[in-house]
Amino acid sequence: MLAIARIQMALGILEQRAGEKQMSYVQDLREEVQEMSGLVNELLSFSKASLEPATVKLQTVQVQPVARKAAHREDVPGARVKIEVDDSLRVLADPELLLRRWPT
Repeated sequence: MLAIARIQMALGILEQRAGEKQMSYVQDLREEVQEMSGLVNELLSFSKASLEPATVKLQTVQVQPVARKAAHREDVPGARVKIEVDDSLRVLADPELLLRRWPT
């Protein structure tokens, strides 16, 4: 966890020094570190609870913004992704779990 805290501090310094062109890269990196931090916290919770998974907190989630965020996170230069999700589509889920990257 200490390493993640150091990365977050370095990102804060980088944010202060980055130009306008680099800010989107810094923000993408910040989101990756936040996801990593969340995964580490979840693993710590599992180990504290004798490997019993924590209760998933379900809520109504609008699917379109989640799909757009996931597509943006996986953005590849030169690739085009078209999101076709009805704006009114909602699901009962944990929004963080919907965005989680799963090993392939």
